[in-house]
Amino acid sequence: MDKILHVFGDTHHHNVSIIEYFAKLNLSGVQHRFLVFDRGRKNELYVAVSADVVFFSQNMDVFPWLRAHHHEFDEVLFHGFFNHVLWELILEDEAFCKKSNWLMFGGDLLMDLYFKENDPLYMKTTEIRKQCVHKMHSIFSNISSDTDESICVNRYGRPRVCLKYAYYDNYDVEPQPLPQALSIFLQTGHVVVVGNSADVTNRHKDLITAVHERWPGSKVLCPLTYSGNQQYIDEVVAHGRSLLGDRFYPLREMLPKAAYFYALSLCQILLLGHQRQQAGHHWLFWLKSGKPLFGVCSAPIPANLIALGAKIIDITEMPDAITLANLEAEFATNYHVFERNFSKQHIDLLWQRNFETLHATR
Repeated sequence: MDKILHVFGDTHHHNVSIIEYFAKLNLSGVQHRFLVFDRGRKNELYVAVSADVVFFSQNMDVFPWLRAHHHEFDEVLFHGFFNHVLWELILEDEAFCKKSNWLMFGGDLLMDLYFKENDPLYMKTTEIRKQCVHKMHSIFSNISSDTDESICVNRYGRPRVCLKYAYYDNYDVEPQPLPQALSIFLQTGHVVVVGNSADVTNRHKDLITAVHERWPGSKVLCPLTYSGNQQYIDEVVAHGRSLLGDRFYPLREMLPKAAYFYALSLCQILLLGHQRQQAGHHWLFWLKSGKPLFGVCSAPIPANLIALGAKIIDITEMPDAITLANLEAEFATNYHVFERNFSKQHIDLLWQRNFETLHATR
């Protein structure tokens, strides 16, 4: 029996989805356990998860646990790797490093956007990652990205194995209780979702301005629940309110996963401004919804979805409101792209092969 430890950083909605998926994944010879390191202590969001989850909120607690227990597992999968100090932890123990596997989220490879190359933290983190990656068992890049693996290899080196990953969610929604102000906001009007987090790569201000200019009268729901920094969040909120007034809603409260996706289902359009592999769950949720979808069409995920047959319009080509209304029906076929390429059967088979590969190359 291969025992797999899944490690997650600060809580995002996708943490819950990922844990639920692996907890229910029925593969012979594979057993899963989950560790969440959450400085914000949002443990209540995991109440509905039917899995054994260990929670920590401080480095001083999680590091001793990992040192003492990693030997109980055959593989450790890091879903995103944002904790810089954790890299030092696995580097200090060669056995730990050799069983470590890095599932690269888009934000993992964005350090060059936040730091100058001569910044001490950037230089230190880059050097530590170089020492770790070539000793690690594997890196996983998203199936919708042809660039992340090469970026990692060119920057940090090559591990023993390079694999692809995807996560499954059926994205079915049912009515859920929402904060009163949000519920009232979503009840009427034409609501556009701008971005998926508070990270600057969402290009919130540019897209809010575009909505104001191209679709007068539309509302904007702006998720700002994780990533980013307070100064940037304040700038986005000030910009949105200055242009849209009460037609702008900054979502700063981390909702339970079911409530969050229910809120998204009440909106009409999604705008994502990322130029790298980010916001996978949002892309797929909107793909299945069959609603209008706008992004940077040259970015990894939308480029891949377009190649699969999806209808996506580049954010530089946002039509006026009348033209958009005439185009809306064309997005409905995106549902079939989702069903053909991202069904549970497809994703289960991908992970079956991944775990077989990890076992064979251990």
